[in-house]
Amino acid sequence: MREDEEKRWFTRVSWSAPASLVLPGSTLEVDCLNISLNGALLRAASAPPEDTTGRLLLPLDTEGENRIEAECRILRPEGGTFAVEFTGYDLDSAAHLRNLLAYNTAEPERIDQELPNLRRSRRSDSD
Repeated sequence: MREDEEKRWFTRVSWSAPASLVLPGSTLEVDCLNISLNGALLRAASAPPEDTTGRLLLPLDTEGENRIEAECRILRPEGGTFAVEFTGYDLDSAAHLRNLLAYNTAEPERIDQELPNLRRSRRSDSD
């Protein structure tokens, strides 16, 4: 097992979907490649600089009524691929994200078990 996989506290699921990343002064159209409770892997024509903050808008239906909207921070930009760490989302987005993950993993019970780790990772970032 690779070192980064050992450190991973959150189940990632493949989720290929278009999304928008709202950045200071611009909006970037991106493709979501995978997602977890803590963040997502995205692809765009070019990646924003590391530590840039923004808001990810991920529609879950064609009407755009159901979507995940998360405050985020850019991590590991490399070419056109980069990660975003979620730094906050509203209750509806949290519920949509939890359901998306649970429905798309072989072990849906793990998603609920990971929720305490989400709080722990947020606390350790602010310590």
